[in-house]
Amino acid sequence: METAFPHQVISGGNIAGKSGLSLFDELAGKKYAVLELSSFQLHNFHDLQVSPNLAVITNLYPDHLNRYGSMEKYQQDKEAVCRYQNSSDYCCFNADSLGAVQIAASSRAQQIAYSAKTVSAWETNLPGLHNRENIAAMWAVAQVLGISESMARQVVLDFKGLPFRQERVATINGVIYVNDTTSTTPTAAIAALRAAASPQSG
Repeated sequence: METAFPHQVISGGNIAGKSGLSLFDELAGKKYAVLELSSFQLHNFHDLQVSPNLAVITNLYPDHLNRYGSMEKYQQDKEAVCRYQNSSDYCCFNADSLGAVQIAASSRAQQIAYSAKTVSAWETNLPGLHNRENIAAMWAVAQVLGISESMARQVVLDFKGLPFRQERVATINGVIYVNDTTSTTPTAAIAALRAAASPQSG
């Protein structure tokens, strides 16, 4: 989005080292706010009965159950990202994730299903099926916003990934060292290991 709409986008949310409150100082002249929102951050959306104009739902896996006690309660907070949308909003969801499909069903927005299969031929430096799913999510959003496929493909090709997410930090004596600090659940760790074993999967 920054490529398509330069200087019109602010980003943040569940991003290490960036306070959500600090974003208010950056709002002047901006058209879009892109936020990654955790279930904890979404919890109070139910009280306010608000959801973003464009929601992206990637998946639903067991997490934070020490706080929630059940998947049902965890899913309920995740649903706040789209539950209060209206018919002029958009809800993009991963059609290959049952949890994402279930969450999207709570929205009244225009439904846009995406799948890693639709971008299987796109060139990328990001390994693994889960990254193909992320690319497909990006392409779904790009289409809503009128961003061209050629621009989307070029951004994917140029993108080198984020710190702490399957980040190659060194190669010593032929051994590749990877920092994947964000793999804080078994599901995330398994996805990262599968990507390392078969980088072009998906």
